[in-house]
Amino acid sequence: AIIAGARLDVEVRDGTPLIWACIGRHAAVVSLLLSAGARVNQQTSEGRTALMLASAVGWETGVSLLVGAGADVAVRKAEG
Repeated sequence: AIIAGARLDVEVRDGTPLIWACIGRHAAVVSLLLSAGARVNQQTSEGRTALMLASAVGWETGVSLLVGAGADVAVRKAEG
């Protein structure tokens, strides 16, 4: 469970909880964060999104979860 009012989009070590859950391939955590309102298209200070990183680690389940939650497949990092 997530505590009401918890900050889901805080960036820690250049990643949000959603991004770290994607990097670690934690489907249950990704689903929980998305259902609790984590911003699926939030970019890190380096311009990365959870979708970019799930894709980078080759995690198809995560990509599907994120796209299903409305992740924008057209978002690009600042340098393209």
